[in-house]
Amino acid sequence: FFRLLGVPYGAENACGLFSEAVACDLYYALRLAVYPEDRNALAAFLRSPFAGLSDESIVRLLLRLSDPAAAPLPGGPFSTEAESLIAPAERRAFRRAGRAIAELELMADRSPIARCVSYLWFEAGYRASLLADPVASSFEEHFELVHSLAVEADSRGRPLAAFVSRLEGLVGAPDKLEIDLPRESSRGVRIMTIHKSKGLEFPVVI
Repeated sequence: FFRLLGVPYGAENACGLFSEAVACDLYYALRLAVYPEDRNALAAFLRSPFAGLSDESIVRLLLRLSDPAAAPLPGGPFSTEAESLIAPAERRAFRRAGRAIAELELMADRSPIARCVSYLWFEAGYRASLLADPVASSFEEHFELVHSLAVEADSRGRPLAAFVSRLEGLVGAPDKLEIDLPRESSRGVRIMTIHKSKGLEFPVVI
């Protein structure tokens, strides 16, 4: 509601992070890089801002991939043959998404997980698409939260598959994540527990 009303705010804890689109989109892109045969991850990736395909194009592609009577698509779900199933107006975005996931697959287990997340955010174009929407731009901080989780996983030497497995249980869940996230600004409403607010001498506490 703060976001809808244009009231600036910050939350001290990340609650329900993976019930929001940004974190889920990053998760499914990482999952697709680890498990290329995962059709749910493929559908989520193609529907996300990485490709932004229509439901009709996605359904045509998924039906073709899952048809037991049809020969496998040579080159996989981002091949030239697969592209012919996509609406003409969406083929450029489809090719761009295919290049992004191919690059991510090359990075998997060769680059740090935090680097993979940063690639999706900056170089694969997710941040640019988010900032183009004034409402969605308020979710930009969610990247920092996911990136913090990736940095933690890197510090423990975990592979990307283990990181994806950890996030799987969080998708769609309202769990609170204990992440120490440095914030550049504390303007507006600050959402925190009474315990954390004690001693900060706020003029108003609700």
